[in-house]
Amino acid sequence: MIIRIRKIIKFTLLSTLWIVFFIVFSWNYVEKEGAKGIVELENIPDGYTTALMLWTNTRLSNGRWNAFHYYRVEAIIELVKANKIDTVLVSWDNSRVEYNEPEAIQADLIEYWIPEDIIELDYAWFRTLDSVVRSQTAFGKEKIIIVSQRFHIERALTIARHFDIDAVWYVAAPVSIEVAPRVYVREVLARAKMVLDLFVLGTKPKFEV
Repeated sequence: MIIRIRKIIKFTLLSTLWIVFFIVFSWNYVEKEGAKGIVELENIPDGYTTALMLWTNTRLSNGRWNAFHYYRVEAIIELVKANKIDTVLVSWDNSRVEYNEPEAIQADLIEYWIPEDIIELDYAWFRTLDSVVRSQTAFGKEKIIIVSQRFHIERALTIARHFDIDAVWYVAAPVSIEVAPRVYVREVLARAKMVLDLFVLGTKPKFEV
C-alpha cells in the first residue's frame, strides 16, 4: 500500500513538473518569436495596408466598454488618421443568433469616424488562430498589421509565422494586470494551448474559407 502511494505521489510530482516546464517554455517561446515584428506608426513598411483587429469582449458585464477593446479601437483610429491602412478586418464571433458581434464592433468603429467602406467582417472567429489564418485563406490578405495588446499580438504573430503569413504588429495601449488579472492568467494557458495546436495537434481553422 505504501509503495503504491509513493508511486502515485512520484507520478503526480513528475507530471506537475512537466506541465510547469511546458507552460514556461511556451510562454518564453511565444515572447521570443512575437517580439520580432513590432513597428512604430511612422515605420510601418509599404504594402501593409490591412489591419487585423483581434477579438476581445466589447463590453463588460455592467455594460461599460471593455478597456482592451477600447484601446484596440483607438489603435485603429491612429492607423486610419495616419493613412497607413485602407482596410480594417474585424474578426469576431457570430455564434449567437441574438447578438451579431461583428456588426456591433463595426458600429463602434463607424461611431468613431472609421469609414464603413474600409471595414471587412469575418463572422467565423473561434480563436486567434482562426483570425490570423483566415485573413489569408478567406480574405486574401498577403500582408497584415495585427492590432491588439502586446501579450496577445505576440501569440498571434507566432501563429502567423508558423503559417507563413506576412505580418507585423501595432500595439494597442495596455491594460494593467491589476485591472484584468484573469485575462493574463488565461493568456498563460492560451500560449501553452497554442504550442500544442501548432506542433502536436496540427490544428487548423474550423473554416479556412
